[in-house]
Amino acid sequence: MSMIAGFPDSPDFEPGQLRDADARWSFHRDANTSGKNVGQDFMVPEGSVIVDFETHETSRFNTKGEPDIRLVFEDRGPVRIPNGVHVGIRLTPDDYPGGAGAGFTGDIKMKVVSEADWFTEFLNGDPH
Repeated sequence: MSMIAGFPDSPDFEPGQLRDADARWSFHRDANTSGKNVGQDFMVPEGSVIVDFETHETSRFNTKGEPDIRLVFEDRGPVRIPNGVHVGIRLTPDDYPGGAGAGFTGDIKMKVVSEADWFTEFLNGDPH
């Protein structure tokens, strides 16, 4: 699981407080097209906050560089809460006739808690 220092993560909560929120990404570019940066923010259900996530890449072909995978935050007054995961990459399909396309697919497994539970832990817990 991936989280950042200073924020509550899944071991800080009781099992009954945790819920799963899963998503799948699939980016594709056809052959004979130019390269393009692609990406999407995968948000948790409203009223939820991410406390852990992991990604599982299922395929990657004709890409450039490493994927851009990071938390997405929402400002809530003086606090920024993690409420999504951004996934992006550069697709570089072959631009010659008969060349291959490009693609990047995978899954995100997110652990979430209610905003109320998260704020209680954030304000009262010990940051990592």
